[in-house]
Amino acid sequence: MDLLKSGYLTFSSVLVDSASVALSLATANTRTTMMSPTLPTPLADYFAAANRHDIAAMLAPFAPEARVKDEGQTHIGTAAIRVWLEHTTAKYAVTVEIVDMTADAETTVVVGRVSGNFPGSPANLTYRFTLDGDRIASLAIG
Repeated sequence: MDLLKSGYLTFSSVLVDSASVALSLATANTRTTMMSPTLPTPLADYFAAANRHDIAAMLAPFAPEARVKDEGQTHIGTAAIRVWLEHTTAKYAVTVEIVDMTADAETTVVVGRVSGNFPGSPANLTYRFTLDGDRIASLAIG
């Protein structure tokens, strides 16, 4: 019997892969189901790469003139974003578990449970993305 099709599953955590958001199964036979957030491909690619600490793959979804705002600083363009990615990845070594996602016509907001080398880990952080087609035009983390 396929438990997923029968609706006898609940889910505990969301793991991001490069194509979609996949769910890890927690409990069977409860008749409770949960819809997973479906991230746009550039965001799924970004979070999957972030969890692998793969700088080149994290950078790939960004538009050439993208902007990233994090820790009170703004990084403009892929060269500056690469430096930011290298610094923050080496310093914090974070992984992100997607908790929630909402989107409107202009912005996709992702809440992630972030674990890493920082005080208060793990903590929920909000990632606000704007897209330009299939590229990340801006990201604000807070």
